[in-house]
Amino acid sequence: MPSVFYGQLPLLVRGLRQKDNVELTLVELTTVQQVQALKAGRIDIGFGRLRIDDPDVEQEVLFDEPLMAALPEGHPLADTTPTLEELARYPLILFPAKPRPSLADTVLGLFRRHGLKVEVVQEANELQTALGLVASEIGITLVPEQVKRVRRDGIVFVYLADKSLTSPVLCSRRRGEKPSPIMQEANAILEVLVENRRTGRYP
Repeated sequence: MPSVFYGQLPLLVRGLRQKDNVELTLVELTTVQQVQALKAGRIDIGFGRLRIDDPDVEQEVLFDEPLMAALPEGHPLADTTPTLEELARYPLILFPAKPRPSLADTVLGLFRRHGLKVEVVQEANELQTALGLVASEIGITLVPEQVKRVRRDGIVFVYLADKSLTSPVLCSRRRGEKPSPIMQEANAILEVLVENRRTGRYP
């Protein structure tokens, strides 16, 4: 998933590329597509944010990532830690528009569970498009914390007042399969990256 790639996933890729006799291929798939590819043996590991209930696939929550608001520069909430109630007063840019379910449904669910109605002014398929719309002052959007690594003129990222509003980063694997030597190495690298994040050595 694109937003996952802004954080620690590149470090996992870099670590694996340094190993001998490893052929590494990255494929951008939705979580639903990842499950299908895992079951068919086309991929060995997947990363995403959507929980899937499938008897042939196990999912591990690597960590829960705080959500942030992406606002245009000069926005009234730019120097605050806004509540959902405050954010709901402004037009919302939703992404991805499709396929669904996705992070978009997670965001809408947060507002709905708090009894808040939002005006979805625009939907975008790509993260960069959504951020471009924010910079154009069309609306605001909610993004996972790792997205703040994106340097984009005209945008500020602010943490939310409610720190419990998060999005999980999930690792999907085939259930019950004994990991190959290279998968054992991948899992070991992943454990280090997750521990580094937990202890604050890597955001």
